[in-house]
Amino acid sequence: MTGKVLKTIIAVVTDIFVYLFLIISLFLAVFSFLAKKSADNTVGLFNYEARIVLTNSMESETRTDTNQHEIKSIPVNSMVFIEKIPTDPEEKSKWLQELRVGDVLTFNYYYVEPIVITHRITKIYENKTDGYVIELRGDNKGENNVPLIQIIDTSLTETPNFIIGKVEGQSLLLGKTISALTDPVTLVLSIIFPCCMIIIYELYKISRVKFDEKLALKDEQIAFLEDELSKIKNSY
Repeated sequence: MTGKVLKTIIAVVTDIFVYLFLIISLFLAVFSFLAKKSADNTVGLFNYEARIVLTNSMESETRTDTNQHEIKSIPVNSMVFIEKIPTDPEEKSKWLQELRVGDVLTFNYYYVEPIVITHRITKIYENKTDGYVIELRGDNKGENNVPLIQIIDTSLTETPNFIIGKVEGQSLLLGKTISALTDPVTLVLSIIFPCCMIIIYELYKISRVKFDEKLALKDEQIAFLEDELSKIKNSY
């Protein structure tokens, strides 16, 4: 492999990583901006939304076995991806029928004031009248921690206790990253400043290529003129 080919490969690979970094940085910056703009660090898209878990109530410990569940321990600052409960009555009924013990729901609940909680279903049964009665509690059962039970009756329409959606996935890395980037100083130092430097460098590379092309063109023109002059001299 010649040195020129190796340099070309390195340049292509470098460009790929640079563009990937720019794309990921743009995504994180937009995501962080939307989360910061929201009152509760929520970003919604179509029928899904992402939230950052702010407490350790879903961090499982020795007395909690979550291995049999699809969604396992959710550490504090994790980002959870939520499928929102449908608004259409027929779709909502079907959605509720598919809930099972062990599923994790994000819901609004009223204690002293309304708060958003993400907990696991421990019991679910059909209401005698309509809908379902769902019992939920956190996984964290530390030595001095007795998890509170929340009860949601889906047949009630005028209530501050209602389901927002079902947790379908989670990411601690993304959650911590977004949490850090909501701080303007961290956002500038880790995302905006490096992106600006990369853009300036890429613009420099483009201008350098243009400059080299102009030099090459001038060299060709000079060589052509010298050749023509040589022909004229030789003709006399």
